[in-house]
Amino acid sequence: MSVHTGGGAHVWGDVEAGTFIGRDQIIVISGYSGEDLEKVLAALREVLSTGRARLRVDETRGRLTITAPDAPRICLSSDAARDLFPVAARQADEQAYLTALWANPRYGRWDTWFVPLAGILTVAERPPGWTEIPPEFTLLEVHGEGPGRRVHRVPLDDVTQAMDRYDALVLLGEPGAGKTTVLYRLALEAARRRLTTGEGRLPLYLSLAEYRAYASPYAFVEAVWRQRLGGEGLTERLRRGELLLLCDALNEMPFEDDRDYRARVGAWRRFVGDWPGNQVLFTCRSRDYGEPLGLPQVEIKRLDDGRVRTFLERYLEPSLAREAWERLREDPLLDLVRNPYYLMMLAYILAGGGTWPANRASLFREFVDYLLGRERRRGHPDWLGEAPLKQALAVLAESIQPLGEGTRLPRREVLARLPRQVEGPDGPVETPPRTVLKLGLAATLLDTERGPEGEEQVRFYHHQVQEYFAACRLLDRFREGEDLSDRWRQPRRVGEMPDPGPLGPFEPLPPPPA
Repeated sequence: MSVHTGGGAHVWGDVEAGTFIGRDQIIVISGYSGEDLEKVLAALREVLSTGRARLRVDETRGRLTITAPDAPRICLSSDAARDLFPVAARQADEQAYLTALWANPRYGRWDTWFVPLAGILTVAERPPGWTEIPPEFTLLEVHGEGPGRRVHRVPLDDVTQAMDRYDALVLLGEPGAGKTTVLYRLALEAARRRLTTGEGRLPLYLSLAEYRAYASPYAFVEAVWRQRLGGEGLTERLRRGELLLLCDALNEMPFEDDRDYRARVGAWRRFVGDWPGNQVLFTCRSRDYGEPLGLPQVEIKRLDDGRVRTFLERYLEPSLAREAWERLREDPLLDLVRNPYYLMMLAYILAGGGTWPANRASLFREFVDYLLGRERRRGHPDWLGEAPLKQALAVLAESIQPLGEGTRLPRREVLARLPRQVEGPDGPVETPPRTVLKLGLAATLLDTERGPEGEEQVRFYHHQVQEYFAACRLLDRFREGEDLSDRWRQPRRVGEMPDPGPLGPFEPLPPPPA
């Protein structure tokens, strides 16, 4: 259904499908065209640029709602909101790009859900012209040489504030600490500021997992630039220092061997130096930061009690948030959910009426059950059942686990890796790969995004979800009596360790091979 009206027609009730574009409200859920999205983008641009718009993301229903005084109410499906990016790129217009970014659920959700994260900033040497950050940060700063070397520590209250003082940083943290979330939040704030005031830098998110067959970091940035903004002008923007480059997951950057990895990191180190005046923020898992970029480092700290409570209050109804905190404060689970990703999982479980998890394994199990149960209740006509879906996703996870963290694969390759059937209690159960992929994406267990070259890439929503499903598959094979003894051996001898290369003071050794 596609309805266009220039009058005052209004659609009442809970719209679950179709498209309606009117003067008083705009609803784009399904069945929309490129022309529809162009009209939506124009309306969104007008509403968001006022600076008075409110954006709300309903992940349970996959809806994005934007409201503002004296403006039409805009409701989009998550798919429609994501599809605004290519529409903006075709227009080759900065304002259209910023509008599409702001309205994209990947970024927009953090307008209300973001909880500031504390951290520790490490500065081994101070480049000329850089100033010290405010005292509420945790600063590890080295003064003097030899026996006179001194180290000072000052608390960081919010890791995002470090960007106010430093042109280039590395953000470190454990898996699930919120590194990518910080980048999304920074991109959102920069887009909002530039769209409403014309000030600040232009944000560009770069997934380093996509940095594959590119001649240089510049070639990679240019490919993403063309994909998102659709035109020329990158060199001039870099020369003027107008960009905020958010480079996510150094640890997921593809490489052939240790020498190739060091060369790639070195290329990014030179890229930062070649384009001064721009801001560049890298993220990396703490334990994988073995080839330093030579930049100040911010390590995200685990959530303290106050941030855990704030997090629960953002995700849950007030009474449920209070009940959850009262139980958590006396529960060993509290130490686990000081990790933001785990706390998010707990919040989803509780909001959905699930069982309180006893440990990390049951936390993942309850979370997956919640997401799949949500999709079952939506009444997908091609629903396969929770058990077959779990088995199919476990086979997929085990097949890509050896490829490394954050692995993204072309859609066609993911379909080839998914099993066409799994073994059920009463015999084989058909699991058509296209259906498994569709339902996995609907459940947000899988995620999809177009790479810089335009090809759709699929991955598990979070690497820890991939690890959970891979572990489930391993457990099934163990219970079937398969000999898996070769899986438990880990490299441990000196000769099996990677070459650390040149290291400066206070720079860590590379992690042992997995």
